[in-house]
Amino acid sequence: MTCLSSAEEEDYHLNIGKMLDQSKISLAFTFGNLGAHIAKGARQSLGDERVFAYTDKSELIKELHKHTDEKTLILVKASRGMKLEEIVGSLQRKV
Repeated sequence: MTCLSSAEEEDYHLNIGKMLDQSKISLAFTFGNLGAHIAKGARQSLGDERVFAYTDKSELIKELHKHTDEKTLILVKASRGMKLEEIVGSLQRKV
């Protein structure tokens, strides 16, 4: 298994954001330090007004609740250590 350098991780996350298709993605919400790099790339493809980056999970949850309803499709991707199941659980209780 090869380990990535911090710069490589940041570049990979930046490129993920750049690849978001503005015709298929309405809004992008990111969480954490590497998520901020996804947001930076996403701003290039989606624009500033459609991208939100958070380091505080409770703030992210509040903002997601403002932008979602029972018809909203959300992709949650993170490493297990980030415990984003807390966000999923909060959104499930909303419906």
